Amino acid sequence: KQWYQRRVRGNHDEDDIRESFSKYGRLQDIWVVKDRHSGERKGIAYIKFEKASEAHIAMEKLHGSTIGSDPKPLKVLLSDNKGQSRSGPGETKPRSRIFILVPKDAAQSEIEEEFSKFGKVENVQILMDRQTGASKGCAYVTFEKPSCAFIALEDCDEKFRAVIAEPRVPRDARQDNNDRHSHRDGHGGG
Repeated sequence: KQWYQRRVRGNHDEDDIRESFSKYGRLQDIWVVKDRHSGERKGIAYIKFEKASEAHIAMEKLHGSTIGSDPKPLKVLLSDNKGQSRSGPGETKPRSRIFILVPKDAAQSEIEEEFSKFGKVENVQILMDRQTGASKGCAYVTFEKPSCAFIALEDCDEKFRAVIAEPRVPRDARQDNNDRHSHRDGHGGG
């Protein structure tokens, strides 16, 4: 994953950034954005980590902190690509939930125990069949921090086939979206 970092003002060069961010994982690349005409730093840098979990840990630890003698706090945000910031700490729990496959007889407490070794588990939701009440053999595990979800994703047993779950869309927002796509009188067709 790549990270978008703003407010790395004038006196911070690639070495300052590397020193601060490499404490949290192996860096693959650092790109300090400069003005094409003057060559001056614009106060923005992109940092690519080897592992997504390391990038999340760096964001959690460094967001709001300062580097060197610059008193301005860093604003550290997630970015899929250079130039596209997506989310940062304090925003609606970005990517802190994973989706896993589980045995149909797995208990919530067993799943919580298995995944708590990766970080604080806030919730385990086993998906149940509405008609039979039986487990569907899959579950969501929500962690306190996105870094924990990515550590679980990278390190849990492959049998779980873990993937990051997209953030939940509130029911009223889903309903609003469905209303926009339905016919005005509610009967469809024409």
